[in-house]
Amino acid sequence: MAGAMLLRQRDYEGGTSRDVAAGQIPAAAREVYELMCVTEGSAEYWVEDQHYKLKVGDILLVPVGVMVGATLKARGCPFTRHGVWMSRRYMTFMKLQDDEADYGFARAGAQGRYLLRLPEAQAEALAGAFETLAEECESDRMNSELSTKAILSALLVQINRMAQAQGDDVLLPGDDNRLSPVLSYIHANCTEPLSVDGLAEQFDYSPSHLAHSFKKQMGTSLYHYVLLRRLQIGREAMLAGVPVKEAYQRCGFGDYAGFYRAFTKEFGLSPQQYKKRNQ
Repeated sequence: MAGAMLLRQRDYEGGTSRDVAAGQIPAAAREVYELMCVTEGSAEYWVEDQHYKLKVGDILLVPVGVMVGATLKARGCPFTRHGVWMSRRYMTFMKLQDDEADYGFARAGAQGRYLLRLPEAQAEALAGAFETLAEECESDRMNSELSTKAILSALLVQINRMAQAQGDDVLLPGDDNRLSPVLSYIHANCTEPLSVDGLAEQFDYSPSHLAHSFKKQMGTSLYHYVLLRRLQIGREAMLAGVPVKEAYQRCGFGDYAGFYRAFTKEFGLSPQQYKKRNQ
């Protein structure tokens, strides 16, 4: 959905997603800032190394560059959520108006906590704002774009103020999950040589059990997850101004040719093309 937004050259978008069958959303790094509000059903989400069992009223704050994957249960009840997606450029624009426009996202990234679980009345009010935003994004009425921007700004203000007012514990850590320490280790050491055998020995798995559990929960193989994480580090380095032919040195690739091939295969653009399009 976020990819479609960028292809339409929109800097922000809101919408509603409804899944009526169980399924997997493979882990991938977000290229946009995302807010998600659950309005029906439940699902299990991984955000970085945090595992969340989401329920109605929950709000996820996902900064750009963060790895996200999900398992949709859909046991007799659809999983429905409202989402808002904002490009890097749009957030930069918002921060020019107010340098704390990204307060909630910045706090989530700094703490490594991404779940906002509010009292029922506050959760219902925010869910209403998400729904109104989704409706305006899909509307062709007069001034719908102006209305959308106003609603989005107000929604960010509400979330930022709640995150500030409710103290350090407003964003919740994930649930206990055996895979969490493995993911934490990968995130901290992904530029170093990593293997299924080595991780299995370190975290008391058999190699086959670790490979199976990882694929089942993350929707992708451990090898591919490490590759995505390395590419994400390289991508962020390029967008921060690091020369393309030096970025690979920061993300665990042995040479530029290997980085170039992996990057182009994963994102459909060469590193140079990607940097030019997104700067």
